[in-house]
Amino acid sequence: MDHSIQTPPYAILIFTQNEIKAILEFALATFLRHFSLYEFAFKPRVDLILRSDPIINEKFNSKLESLDEMEVVDKTEVDRLKAFLGLGEF
Repeated sequence: MDHSIQTPPYAILIFTQNEIKAILEFALATFLRHFSLYEFAFKPRVDLILRSDPIINEKFNSKLESLDEMEVVDKTEVDRLKAFLGLGEF
């Protein structure tokens, strides 16, 4: 609207009243109607990626023995180990 009136040096007459009306109708019919689409298309997106790591390391640091080399453990030893680790009864 500033460029539809002649008030130098603040504004100069560039557009007529009919041209201003046509510009406003065009803006309302096209750009402003689809503003949210343009905003979504050109706004940078940030994707949130959540990752959870296991608390307990499932890999052993040492090599596991074969079943032939393992020894049978007494049940009382197993119960004491479960109590120590806080595992309770299964």
